[in-house]
Amino acid sequence: NINHCITITIEHKKCFNCVVEFEHHLKTSGLYEAYVKKINNADIDGVIEEFKLFRTRLMCLRSKTCLTWHDDYSQRVHIPLITNDKCFMVIENTKINLESGYAYQVDTTKMHTAVNASLENRYHIVGCVY
Repeated sequence: NINHCITITIEHKKCFNCVVEFEHHLKTSGLYEAYVKKINNADIDGVIEEFKLFRTRLMCLRSKTCLTWHDDYSQRVHIPLITNDKCFMVIENTKINLESGYAYQVDTTKMHTAVNASLENRYHIVGCVY
C-alpha cells in the first residue's frame, strides 16, 4: 500500500482520495513496484525534516487543468512523483518545469499558477515551509 511507503499527512478526504487514485494509477499502469521502490529509496522524510515542512500532502493536478493565478502565505517544497514536460509552473513571469527525482523549494508567496497541459494526471508531494 503506497500510504505506508511515504510519511505524509492526510488532512482531508480530498487528499485521501488522491492517494487512492495515485495507487490505482500505479497498479493499472504497471508502475507500482518501480514507484514503491523509488519512493522507499527517496529521503522524503529527510526533506520534510530538513525544510521543517508542515501541511505536507500528496497533490494531484488533473490532466488538461490549471490552478488560478494566486499567491500563498508561505513557500512550498514540491517533490514531483509523476510529471512530464507538459506540466509546469509559472511564477510571476517565469515558466519552470519540475522534474521527478528532485525536491524543489518554490517561492509561492509570489503570484503563480500550475498547469497540466498533458493527458496524464500530475502527482507531487507538497509541503509548506515555516
